[in-house]
Amino acid sequence: MFISATKSIVCFLLFFFLLFTAEASCFLRHQLYRMQSFSFMDIQTFLKAGGWELASQNPVAETTSGFGFEKSVFTKSSGEMLAIYSSKSYGNIIQLNVSASCFQTISVNEFKNLSRKLINEQDRVIKEYREGNQIIQLVEYATNKGDGPEILIFNEDLKNQVKSLDQWFGATPSNSRVSTGASHSKSSSGASKGEIYEVVETQPNPPGGMQGWNRYLIENLRYPTGARRMGIEGTVVVVFVVNTDGTISDIEISRGIGGGCDEEAIRIVEGSPKWTPGMQGGKAVRTRMRLPLSFLLGDEPSEAVPQTTSRQSD
Repeated sequence: MFISATKSIVCFLLFFFLLFTAEASCFLRHQLYRMQSFSFMDIQTFLKAGGWELASQNPVAETTSGFGFEKSVFTKSSGEMLAIYSSKSYGNIIQLNVSASCFQTISVNEFKNLSRKLINEQDRVIKEYREGNQIIQLVEYATNKGDGPEILIFNEDLKNQVKSLDQWFGATPSNSRVSTGASHSKSSSGASKGEIYEVVETQPNPPGGMQGWNRYLIENLRYPTGARRMGIEGTVVVVFVVNTDGTISDIEISRGIGGGCDEEAIRIVEGSPKWTPGMQGGKAVRTRMRLPLSFLLGDEPSEAVPQTTSRQSD
């Protein structure tokens, strides 16, 4: 029986490896799910066959619940990273940083037509997929982190046991804002002059708060015909300044997807009613905001949470 079981594992790993290499080092959906439940040794064998190297391994405890893991980090020469948080009773948490092209391949080829939950929170957009007890999140960040998008894999049991998954894998504000060069300015009164704050005590708010902002998106956001025809979807990141009188200026596209979506995002922000300005030291100040806007085929306009960036400008 032992020989038979060993043979089955070897055959599975060989099949796993062939599929892996066939996709030019990108993972298939079933491979991602299986890594969540397989033993560390099986995952290590699979990853090494795909050119991954074990960079570090050490125990780690989740601070809120005291739930213990063995953390192993694998890397590739291309700069990709995969962290495995292994538990004896509940399977693994996988944190995977891949290239933008690989992430796009996985998103389109493996998950595009599947049912999913869309989550917009702070500076990241999450597409969450479920298969039974297992959960996969495809995470895109509003800022350029430098290490590409992330794929997070866990299960419902781990989600219930580990109370601070967001502490581990939550969005980390970038130390700088990266512009792609596309920009659009909207003039305003003298409120457009003066220091621009990146972090404030009270951040600006759209009229009606976030509920009002989401109503505004539903009523006004239009999916560009060209983007729909070409099958373009994704997240546009808009950066803008909320002036002391609530007007909007200095609109830029930090990350675009083309097909007219960038221009539509600018139109939406530019046409927004006056905001409540940010406050610092009891005074209204000019505040730079960052806003991810999702364009997803077949969806209603999604919720988007604007936020300040992470440092004060010079």
